[in-house]
Amino acid sequence: MSQLTQVSQVEIARQKQSFIALRQRLRPASFKEAEVILGQREQVEPEAELTPRIVERLRQRIRDRSNRNSES
Repeated sequence: MSQLTQVSQVEIARQKQSFIALRQRLRPASFKEAEVILGQREQVEPEAELTPRIVERLRQRIRDRSNRNSES
């Protein structure tokens, strides 16, 4: 079992600022770059709460969005 560690508000603020600075230094990925990265991810089984119908609806939404972006 994992242990929880309390984090101070100062540390939370420091991490948030660090994350914001990192995001500002990085450029957004292009659609093609994101597609390549997502294509390399590990395929896992969906969570038990997700019914096959929900999974298929989500996959369809992703396909629809992907098709719209590739047409632009």
